[in-house]
Amino acid sequence: MYQLLRNTYVWLFLIFLLGATVRFIHIDQIPVSLYWDETAIGYNAYSILHTGKDEYGAVMPVLFRSFNDYKLGGYIYLTVIPVLLFGLSEVAVRFWSAFFGSISVFLMYLFALQVLSFTKVPEKSHRFVALIASLLLAISPWLINFSRVGFEANVGACVIVGSISIFLYYLRSQKIRWYLVSTLLCVASIYFYRSEWVFVPMIFLFAHLLFWREIHKKIVLLYAFVIFLVLSLPLVIAVRSESLSDRSLQVTFLQQDVDKLNYDLAQNRLKFKMVGGDIIFNRRLLRVYQLGQNYVSNLSPQYLFISGDPEIRHGARGLGVLYWIDEPLLLAGLWFLLTQRSKGCWLLLGWVLLAIIPAAIALPNPHALRSLPAAWGYLMSIALGIWWVSERFTKRTWIVLGLIGIGYLGCFLFFLYQYFVVTPPLAAYNFGDGYKQLHAYLQSQKGYDKFIISGEYWKPYIYFLFYDRYDPSLYQKTGSESGYGKYLFGPTGWDQVDAKMAGLSNVNLSSYAGTNKVLVALSPKEYHFQREKYGVSDAIHVIYNHAGYPMFYIARPW
Repeated sequence: MYQLLRNTYVWLFLIFLLGATVRFIHIDQIPVSLYWDETAIGYNAYSILHTGKDEYGAVMPVLFRSFNDYKLGGYIYLTVIPVLLFGLSEVAVRFWSAFFGSISVFLMYLFALQVLSFTKVPEKSHRFVALIASLLLAISPWLINFSRVGFEANVGACVIVGSISIFLYYLRSQKIRWYLVSTLLCVASIYFYRSEWVFVPMIFLFAHLLFWREIHKKIVLLYAFVIFLVLSLPLVIAVRSESLSDRSLQVTFLQQDVDKLNYDLAQNRLKFKMVGGDIIFNRRLLRVYQLGQNYVSNLSPQYLFISGDPEIRHGARGLGVLYWIDEPLLLAGLWFLLTQRSKGCWLLLGWVLLAIIPAAIALPNPHALRSLPAAWGYLMSIALGIWWVSERFTKRTWIVLGLIGIGYLGCFLFFLYQYFVVTPPLAAYNFGDGYKQLHAYLQSQKGYDKFIISGEYWKPYIYFLFYDRYDPSLYQKTGSESGYGKYLFGPTGWDQVDAKMAGLSNVNLSSYAGTNKVLVALSPKEYHFQREKYGVSDAIHVIYNHAGYPMFYIARPW
């Protein structure tokens, strides 16, 4: 078996081609539309490219205000490059995510070799396990999905994996320059996604404590502290914004429905009638229970191997974030890790357990995006499981590996069908599908002075800025979320105290009556409401998404 590994780099390149193909093919068409955060990333990168400012006119910000969610700038600044090369497009926005997802094949190989050097796996098996881990990453449904959408977390996870890989290499070489590179990458990762604010300090600290004896020159710790402090200072200053703090709390478990949690506690008191039950199931421990429940949900076999993340943007329907065949092999890998008691094994176990914490403290749960770094730990453990199983059947190694290979081929083909055929129309609504078609239609309508667009769904202004490639300097001076140029946009539920007031259902459009120079684009609900209460003409056109669902009715005010 190991004779085939003489061509290691040929195999690795072929695995890379497989991973890159499945990540880049039809990236501008599947998913069927850019969702709102992707358009915001793209337009802000476009704005930075042409004006050096974000859409609000802030000069080279660390945090981008965007939808008042204050996006981290790492992915946006990177996106400036593909926007310059390819123009403002779907490919430009998703390029870096797919690129990092593709080179992750090489990164996993290096990560695996470094981890294995601190385990009891025989050295002759290192390249085999590393190649298996790279292949698992190339076909992983978890990582493929997030590599095909402009998710900042995908790049952040790759950067921290690179940081820890170089840290492990430093431990073997004791060359300080590699430790400094590792620290720089560690800091860089926190500028991509907020989950890294929690995971990165924990995994970096855990790795240092685990390998304390291997750090011969403790002076490097001082270097790391100074570098981390200086380079993270701009982010710390930006985060002190009160509005950012309020927004951040909205997605934590602290905002969980208290009534529901109290009901759950009462049910538990009835279910577990025991001495001290009122103490154990106490309101004061409410949040602790919720945090534990959130954490466990991210370890659930149902989530991992069967149904996946409930959010349809986070994976293909009909399968988990891992394949069903991964389950027994993961158990075998975990058994190996727990019985070997080597530092490399403890690192992998700690990696997975710590990577889930950012997802546990946020809502909703389980959450495949916020726990994305855990995928690397799972896949590495599964690769060890495959090696361990093959070693148990030395006389039938090829039969065992062949059966495993057939199982993975079936799972991979099923995933491809679900992801490229079944899921796109199902996820069309959640990806904001319809705005591109609406924009194209309105652009074809000449002789109109004003277009009024519903805000019921998401933030329409950012889609039109994106597809118009609207001059950022002009928008910064004269535009707003409510409108620019010919466009007026209805209010969005995100900005309303009462979400029912979103859109144009309660807006009297009669002031535009008697003119053919105005078109309105209404959601189906708004269209029928307007016809009954205020009066608009019969629809002259209907915009459908890729699922065949009517998204917008185009009409003239009476």
